Amino acid sequence: MPFIEDEHTRAKLMKAGFGRGFPFWAAAVALQAERLVDLLRRYEGEFPVPFTVSGQHRFTAWHVQALADVHYLLLGVRHILRYAREFKRLIGNVDPRLGVAINTFMTGCGKQAETFRGVLEHWDEYSLGDKKLPREMTRPPDEFAGQVQVIPRDDELYISYAGIEFPAVELITDTLQLAEALELSWSESITAP
Repeated sequence: MPFIEDEHTRAKLMKAGFGRGFPFWAAAVALQAERLVDLLRRYEGEFPVPFTVSGQHRFTAWHVQALADVHYLLLGVRHILRYAREFKRLIGNVDPRLGVAINTFMTGCGKQAETFRGVLEHWDEYSLGDKKLPREMTRPPDEFAGQVQVIPRDDELYISYAGIEFPAVELITDTLQLAEALELSWSESITAP
């Protein structure tokens, strides 16, 4: 990939935090991967005991940790994808490898994860009917935490909610591959030959 000669574009990229931003989020995704693998290990043979929140809802500590870790994972995934898309927008088709990496990510479990993150962020709007449901949702969300399932199956954690399901470990692998493609494209285009 050629070096970006336009100083204004390079300055814009630096101002946007590309040099530090996406590596930070890649590290956050890797950390969440460790947390989810540890969580999966702890689940084996364990029957989580529910606890009560505000006297009405019963959750297990395992489920609450799984949901929180998945939410943070999806936040990191979102940032990596946004950096990749924005970098591609700024540099155009100068590096076709980045476009291929984004498309590969989105044809994997990236699309389901993107939809799932949106549903988690805006579940109140969906459940109240204030926001149109994504096509991928087979049913409207009823209750936030009670409906999200983190399912250990075949050495993988599947995340399921309102008809959307995806494997967390596969998502992590795909996200880190996208971050690597972004890093390669970034370093080749911003560093003078």
